[in-house]
Amino acid sequence: MLDSPVFKLLAHNDTGQAVGHQGGLVIPAELEDYFPDIVGTTSSLNPTASVEIDATLVANGIVVGKTITRYQYQTWGGKRSPERRLTSNLGPLRNMARENDLVLFQRDLDNISVMTITLVRQDDPEYLPYLAKTGKKRWGFIDDFAEPVSNIQIYKAIQDIEEFENSEFSMLDPRRALQKSRSIRKARNSAFRKKLLQAYGATCAVTGNSIVCPKGLNNLDAAHIVPVEYGGSDDPRNGILLSKDMHWAFDKGLFTLTKDYKVLVGKSVRTIPDNDYIASFHGTGIYLPTDKNLSPHQDALEWHRTNVAA
Repeated sequence: MLDSPVFKLLAHNDTGQAVGHQGGLVIPAELEDYFPDIVGTTSSLNPTASVEIDATLVANGIVVGKTITRYQYQTWGGKRSPERRLTSNLGPLRNMARENDLVLFQRDLDNISVMTITLVRQDDPEYLPYLAKTGKKRWGFIDDFAEPVSNIQIYKAIQDIEEFENSEFSMLDPRRALQKSRSIRKARNSAFRKKLLQAYGATCAVTGNSIVCPKGLNNLDAAHIVPVEYGGSDDPRNGILLSKDMHWAFDKGLFTLTKDYKVLVGKSVRTIPDNDYIASFHGTGIYLPTDKNLSPHQDALEWHRTNVAA
């Protein structure tokens, strides 16, 4: 899931038009919290510290490259204070770019080392509308877009999920549905999904399967048993990992789970010929987390059987 973008207006030295432009794109300190954390420190003996980003490069509304770029602290051999830069393999964008062109950075909340980098040139029809929403800033957020998720929010969400996990089961959390900050909600969704991916070994609890692309992204969703709109919490025991089609079917009540964790497909659902695939799982046991303490909680399953199941 791509997050909302952060932007930067390019300086001349960011572009391929600058003499000796091998330094890459400078990333302002104010945007650091929307890029992957760099592990390690710099010194005269270790002049750079970096992390790889799997980048999709976009210009003129089309993908012009997919590459691995490097986000790093650069000190020019330890002679300067660390500067944040994106370097390596950005030629397809930088060679097209001019000073004051706009670049958007959007990371994937399912894998924050995956990012889409979009060049909006001054002669592109989107440029002036975007520029009008930048608030005359050289970098930051674009007005009318939701605020992107920061690293701080991601780490806080992970901490919240762990607190749920280590506490008495909480089926309901009315504050979750009322959370006004969209970025905090997205951070919680991301942390909830990561916890269930880990708990279920990245496989669908019903089918035992997953589909994975080379970047490591998969077709699995973290389904809330008691939905958020009903006050359902982000306690991992109020969740189950399902493939996208099974998630949809679970939310629509086409199947539920019994007390002994078997798939229960209602008779009215099984009589529909197009539901043969879902019906084939009727009576089969699901794949439970390795840590049985993270299994779907009986209170949540009873709520689902009573309030959602067809």
